[in-house]
Amino acid sequence: MLNLLVATLSLLPVAPGDSDPTGTAGSSPLLVVARIDKEGKLFITQTRMVAIPEARQEAVTVDGKVFTRTVNVMKVTPVTQTQAYDLKEVRAVDSEGKRVDQATLTRQLEKETPVLLSSDGQPVSAVYLDALKKGTLVLQLPMPGKMGGPDVGSKPPVRKLPLDR
Repeated sequence: MLNLLVATLSLLPVAPGDSDPTGTAGSSPLLVVARIDKEGKLFITQTRMVAIPEARQEAVTVDGKVFTRTVNVMKVTPVTQTQAYDLKEVRAVDSEGKRVDQATLTRQLEKETPVLLSSDGQPVSAVYLDALKKGTLVLQLPMPGKMGGPDVGSKPPVRKLPLDR
């Protein structure tokens, strides 16, 4: 019953100004932990919940006989991942959307600090900035296709193999 109510409410139109006054909230930013080391590398640590398949044994009774069968279940597990970025590729703003220079950013991220991270490489909407505590940093990282790697949809490189003799 609750699922039906939620599904129905999600189909209702939202009046302009109700939840997104600008009409451009964009993707939700992510809460991560950031720090900058002495060499000027930015490290972003993020914990995500990941569903991992797990085989389990269970007893089943059929016609009075007990059998053991293996079933696969999904176990949700937290996975923490840290990635390094070149500080020159990072854009930082404060909770008011004002640009933060590299010297200030380096000073503020000398130790691990919670920050918001743009989830799509675009500037975070003012809708989200308004909810932040004053002084909270918001980072915008380059998207994978812009970091020298292959763009999404590009073909993998072809490697020629030696012919057998």
